[in-house]
Amino acid sequence: MISKEKIRKIGAFTRPHGISGEIGFVGNNLPEPGVNNFIVCEMNGIYVPYFIEGVRSKTHAVQLVRLAAVGSGDAARRLSGKEVFRPTEAAEAVDDASWAAFCGYLMEDETGRALGEIIDIDNSTINLLFVVDTGGRMLLVPAVEEWIMAVDNDGRRLRLKIPDGLLDIG
Repeated sequence: MISKEKIRKIGAFTRPHGISGEIGFVGNNLPEPGVNNFIVCEMNGIYVPYFIEGVRSKTHAVQLVRLAAVGSGDAARRLSGKEVFRPTEAAEAVDDASWAAFCGYLMEDETGRALGEIIDIDNSTINLLFVVDTGGRMLLVPAVEEWIMAVDNDGRRLRLKIPDGLLDIG
């Protein structure tokens, strides 16, 4: 049985694409199709593994995923909006120096005040940006190494010294 302690959130499913069972995925570290590569979703209180049969890009932020045992639009619709997890040991294999490794971390300001969860890295501009879900709006914060004050990998927290006024923009 898969337990919550042995998995890590890597993203979420969006909506079905077509009638063959493909579904949109937004996030990072989606494994390549393969015999031992699977993701996990919570279904009715149980963490269920889904094996990946295929992945293709739809946009720079959305990938279309084809899963074994999900062969119709109706089956894919049941996964819409579900958080997607990966076994912790597989998720930790990601290069820790990669900015994408911070997805799923709670971003804090220098005082320890929680700003929100880092849900993505926006690389559409010359400067990489953390996409932070504050619960009410999306916040874009530049991914600047010099701003990092502390990283708590066990607690999945990232503390930054963000310049005054930056969070007030927008």
